[in-house]
Amino acid sequence: MIPFKRTLHVGMTGRDVKAVKIALAHAGYGAKLVLKTRRFGRTMFKRLKQFQAASHLTADGIYGPTTHKALTPQFTGYARWLYGSQKIPPAVPVSAQAAAKLLLELHAQGKYRDDRGTELAQIQATALGQTVTNAAGEHIHIHAQVMQVLVWLIDVKGFTIGTFALCSDHGFDSENGHAGGRAVDVSSINGNTINAASVRQDLLSVLHALQSGPWRPWQLISAGYAGHEDPACLALCIPHEPFYGEPTLSQHTNHIHIGF
Repeated sequence: MIPFKRTLHVGMTGRDVKAVKIALAHAGYGAKLVLKTRRFGRTMFKRLKQFQAASHLTADGIYGPTTHKALTPQFTGYARWLYGSQKIPPAVPVSAQAAAKLLLELHAQGKYRDDRGTELAQIQATALGQTVTNAAGEHIHIHAQVMQVLVWLIDVKGFTIGTFALCSDHGFDSENGHAGGRAVDVSSINGNTINAASVRQDLLSVLHALQSGPWRPWQLISAGYAGHEDPACLALCIPHEPFYGEPTLSQHTNHIHIGF
């Protein structure tokens, strides 16, 4: 029996996610699953529900202890290694509401900064379980991972973080971006604006943390700082920087875009 590590759900990433994908494919539920990625997407959600239903489990698309016990026999040797090597993320509130409440506490302690003056109202609404309005006038719930990654960077990794765009204060991009409550723009680190040359080392430290940490986003855009592109920052983009093109990259030399 492979010891259960953590509950998995849509939007999460990790070696354990990839291991479960491989096991699902081995069990005959691999149709359209992208096995090379570590992201828990909609296809994996559908296949997991199919496996759960066939195994007479609650078909909720959430990978918990009961589903793990049922799927364990389908783990290949490689999947076992992947699952076993997954580092358990540090404790961060699971829900958007709980993470937003903690973020407000971190703001009171001076560890989180509202750099534009428009962020706190959105965080307060999220802490109350309320929606915010995007640029198209749609009512959107800010997703949990947006709140969680900010809490993780501050409370676990020890950075002081400032932001200047969540959902209401950003132009309409798409339902997978700010307009869908799935992205945040970080504008300062440890009190230094990303528009200043002095921020370089802190910027790279945050980018490395996001690249390798348990809250790895599916979209990470940072071309540099102080209006200038930096190859070290470009190399840490997710997906890799050629995916975005120069016009987009040139707009990201004063902040980090983090998308889930």
